[in-house]
Amino acid sequence: MRYLDKISVALFVGGAITLTQISLADELKQNYKLAAALNQGIPLKERDAEAYYNRGLIYAIELQQYERALAEFNQALALNPQYAEAYTNRGNTYAQLQQYDKALADYNQALALNPQLVAAYYNRGNTYAQLQQYDKALADYNQVIALNPQDALAYYNRGLIYAIESQQYYKALVEFNQALALNPQYAEAYTNRGITHAQLQQYDKALADYNQALALNPQDALAYTNRGITHAQLQQYNKALEDFNQALTINPQDALAYNNRGITHAQLQQYNKALEDFNQALTINPQDGLAYYNRGLAYYELGNITQTKKDWKKAASLFQQQNSIQLYQSIQQELQQL
Repeated sequence: MRYLDKISVALFVGGAITLTQISLADELKQNYKLAAALNQGIPLKERDAEAYYNRGLIYAIELQQYERALAEFNQALALNPQYAEAYTNRGNTYAQLQQYDKALADYNQALALNPQLVAAYYNRGNTYAQLQQYDKALADYNQVIALNPQDALAYYNRGLIYAIESQQYYKALVEFNQALALNPQYAEAYTNRGITHAQLQQYDKALADYNQALALNPQDALAYTNRGITHAQLQQYNKALEDFNQALTINPQDALAYNNRGITHAQLQQYNKALEDFNQALTINPQDGLAYYNRGLAYYELGNITQTKKDWKKAASLFQQQNSIQLYQSIQQELQQL
């Protein structure tokens, strides 16, 4: 029997308003006074769709007031139904509200009006990725790259799909390499290239990438967690504990860091400390079958077979619900051997 770990991966960049933040940041600053004036009740020109649009951007990006942003984008589109950018950013706002069908409809409309609109392809790809429709997401990222070969974010997200969804790690490395060639300051790309190297058991390269990510962003909890996992895989347990501790200082809600710190304590035969970490992981994420299994194994080491059976049955139930058939069958076999 062994403890079950799990790498921690980054999310797709920009599940919502990403390219707008990049391409229109200066425009937002220029129009902030206009938005403030609008809030004071200064009347708009009769056909000033752009003013409503800019105010919608500020509500969405600066203030995260998404319902108010929708009202502004709706008004902009009522005044100008051909406003492709307004459809794109209304789609981004729907995506932030997890109204993905509406988001996709808006991106489709934006692209019908302007088939060269990179932001619409990019954010539609992010929405497809959120819906786990990875083939469609890849097609949109491919289109982004065809229109703008210098778009590091599209290469990065394409790498995430290859690494996470299809386990095509060498293809993922190509994408992360290209993203970093375009943007050498891209800390998240170093982190996920490190994760990919670790999956290929290229641990020295993984550590080098995590180190570079942390040099660029010392607050990257994800890099600390995954560097800790790699140290643990190399049986460098004290270094692993240092990294998990740092990750949890930055993000006390990181269930995976607690789970992996618990595994590390267990490897050091510190079973009571391991139990504390597994308990904390389950407080944060009660659906974590790995934490239930690992807690059961720690109880087993302490001779508490009754609690082991209870935790493993719970883990098996969760894995069955989550369609993790191999893990479910493995735990069922271990239960029969108790």
